[in-house]
Amino acid sequence: MLKMNTDSRFFSGLAEMEMESRIGPLLHRYADFNFEIDYSNGSIVFWREMVANSDGTEEPAYIKVSRGEENLFIWCFFLAIARWAIDGQEAYDWVQYLYIDDPISSLDVTTHP
Repeated sequence: MLKMNTDSRFFSGLAEMEMESRIGPLLHRYADFNFEIDYSNGSIVFWREMVANSDGTEEPAYIKVSRGEENLFIWCFFLAIARWAIDGQEAYDWVQYLYIDDPISSLDVTTHP
């Protein structure tokens, strides 16, 4: 499960903007898992398959996604919001700049003879 900081203005209005339908097409180009966002709890859960529960109805079999899958999901989440900001969506009209940081590059090590 991923947790969102529900106090952040960055996440305000996501439920009304059908975030799942924005992230889903981006994510499914690269991954084979599904997700569900609980806006009231600020959590995101993941699954690959549905299973029958005790009363015979289908429900998600929740999984722990890998670190790579988690990063992929976060990038798709970011891209969906970035698109809204670029398009001037009212909920993100306060955004003036998009910064993309590559934390891996700060871990690059060079060896010196």
